[in-house]
Amino acid sequence: MPSPTEDGPRANALTVGPLLPDAAVASGEVGDSFVAVKKFYSFCAIEDETFQREVDCLMRIKHRNIVQFVGYCAEMHVEVVREGPKNIFAESRAKLLCFEYLHNGSLRRHLTDKPCELQWHVCYQIIKGICRGLHYLHEKNIIHLDLKPDNILLDDGMVPKIADFGLSRLLVKEKAALGYMAPEYLHGGAITTKSDIYSLGVIIREMVIGRHKMGAPTDNALESWKTRLELDSSHMKQIPLEVGYQQVEACIEISRICTDTNPDNRPATLEILHKLEETETVDATCSPVLAQNGRYRG
Repeated sequence: MPSPTEDGPRANALTVGPLLPDAAVASGEVGDSFVAVKKFYSFCAIEDETFQREVDCLMRIKHRNIVQFVGYCAEMHVEVVREGPKNIFAESRAKLLCFEYLHNGSLRRHLTDKPCELQWHVCYQIIKGICRGLHYLHEKNIIHLDLKPDNILLDDGMVPKIADFGLSRLLVKEKAALGYMAPEYLHGGAITTKSDIYSLGVIIREMVIGRHKMGAPTDNALESWKTRLELDSSHMKQIPLEVGYQQVEACIEISRICTDTNPDNRPATLEILHKLEETETVDATCSPVLAQNGRYRG
């Protein structure tokens, strides 16, 4: 593992493998451990002071639902470029940030135009974990700026971990994914924690009802989850069926208020967590789905 130095944990003896599908990400090895390597090339023009400030920020972030920062290093290559009769020696510099490597990939692979393929208790824990990680960042006054399924990585136990928080401040040429960008940021450049809340709402919506336009009906998704919950015998061992119903409904409502076009109407992460926790006990009188089920009446 990387050994600490006076100015931060440098990744010693880092072996960087081929680039992954994201052109700025590679896998690497530090000793016997795999790491994910985020590369910032010289054309990004990141000043040393800015880079060091970002490293200092990353070093302070430690949370179960945040990808763990491992260390950093820099590399330089000298290339010989032939220009006419002359050889020109060109320096190519890169700064590298190293993070824990998560073999399960990102949440993106589990999302389609239909409700998420994962069992509900797994979906719910992913949603709650994302909310916890985002709450931690906001408590530290860190705005993610590019929250999307590709930046939600999953460990071997399907625990979600937020990646790439704050790095868009360094990658000035990178743009947040349009489908997850808050309208006030898209049109006016305004950045607040409520920008992240909008992105969170889109992610929750895609998990629960699939990738659809905003305002699309949710009835079919509710019926789909109801059927899946009733047929999934393994689910019964995890949480009561009625709790699952409540959680699906609550998540749809949370996604709706999180994606309100007025940022002032969007809830804070703590409010969202409280709302989720309220669904973890049975309350049949508050659930229209339970009433329709015919077995629980207030």
